[in-house]
Amino acid sequence: MKHLDLIKMNKSFGTFHAVNDVSLAVEKGEFIVLLGPSGCGKSTLLRLVAGLETADSGRITLGEKDITDLESAKRDLAMVFQSYALYPHMTVKKNISYPLQIRKRPVHEIEIEVARVAEKLGLTDLLTRRPKELSGGQRQRVALARAMVRRPEAFLMDEPLSNLDAGLRVQMRAELKHLHRELGATSLYVTHDQVEAMTLAQRIAVMKDGKVLQFDTPKNIYNCPVNKFVAHFVGSPSMNFIEGTLDEGFIGDFNLRLKVSERKLNQISTGGLESKLTLGFRPEDIRVSKVAKAGFSPARVFITEELGNENFIILDGGGENRLTVRTPGDFKVADDSQIWIAVDDERAHLFDSKSGARLGSH
Repeated sequence: MKHLDLIKMNKSFGTFHAVNDVSLAVEKGEFIVLLGPSGCGKSTLLRLVAGLETADSGRITLGEKDITDLESAKRDLAMVFQSYALYPHMTVKKNISYPLQIRKRPVHEIEIEVARVAEKLGLTDLLTRRPKELSGGQRQRVALARAMVRRPEAFLMDEPLSNLDAGLRVQMRAELKHLHRELGATSLYVTHDQVEAMTLAQRIAVMKDGKVLQFDTPKNIYNCPVNKFVAHFVGSPSMNFIEGTLDEGFIGDFNLRLKVSERKLNQISTGGLESKLTLGFRPEDIRVSKVAKAGFSPARVFITEELGNENFIILDGGGENRLTVRTPGDFKVADDSQIWIAVDDERAHLFDSKSGARLGSH
């Protein structure tokens, strides 16, 4: 059931089209992530929902209500920003209770609600402190508590973890996911971090140049990207690409040529075949061997990155071309040595080199 519905939203700043005909239907209780590089329009779209920007055209409904022209304060939305935006002169308790105070809720009700969210977010022992006495993670929890305390229709979050260090980001991701499972609140979350998107979202809207390129589950976006941009942007390390001309079932413009099976080619209609195609495959979808094997292509090791539980082997393709292979941590090869590789055809993709669109079904 649709709870938050964005219909053909458009927003320009002068000649720059920040949001371009975006439609998104969010179900009640869903955690949706807007993902994309800087300047793709994700924060602008969030601000349109919040009422902090006015749309040039389009419509927004929340529940049964059209909120397109409502003032921000009347939309029943809570927003958590990249900056914690806490009042430095107020205690944690007063920061959390402030949204209820300005709505003139009864004092005893405020006490109950503040105690409820403070316990849920592990802030009970910090209620008398001021923001300067808190760590970054604690401040972000206070900002979340302030948003939660009035039980809004939906939460809007604009890169709330980006100011935290790597360890705290991991911890807060887990807390956010657990919190969403408990509350079941509709949430729209903006980030450029694809790891955050993959771990938090029930569905991801991948954006570029003001448009939504793909709106799907994290699994489908990772395994079945609609185009080369999505395939490259989602995944760490990024998907490998080899561009070249099909020649008797081989594709290559690298220091190696890789076999494209009949099954893969049969997924593409004859009309869809161009003289140049791009073969895309994830680092974990490359089989490696230290000795020559039938169906494997030789490749030169540029460098190996050892991470303990796994290794990333970077292959030298000449010039700036590189391929990344993910292997178990116990697979050891010397830099500048030769290995042999083959791509898992079941998981490889073919893209149109001109449009970037993925060809055929997966």
